[in-house]
Amino acid sequence: MNDHDIPVYERSYILRKIGEYMKWTGSRRLFSRFGLTLIEVLASVVILAVAGTAALFAVESIQAGQLKEAEYADALGLATTIAEEIKDRDPG
Repeated sequence: MNDHDIPVYERSYILRKIGEYMKWTGSRRLFSRFGLTLIEVLASVVILAVAGTAALFAVESIQAGQLKEAEYADALGLATTIAEEIKDRDPG
């Protein structure tokens, strides 16, 4: 059904009733404020996407730091082993 299918007198009646309802509620909005507009939903999605991206970068950074520490510990262990072998060698 589109606007042209409704007779003019019925459309004006409907619009008048909507106007009366809006005056009666003291609101300029036709719909309840409990609903969200498309802009509010889009803004929420953008905020969540930015927060998710920041969280992923933080996790990646933490993992990279832990990997670097593990490699350092392995290198230190290997260096200690080599140093002990050199120390334990027979001088003659």
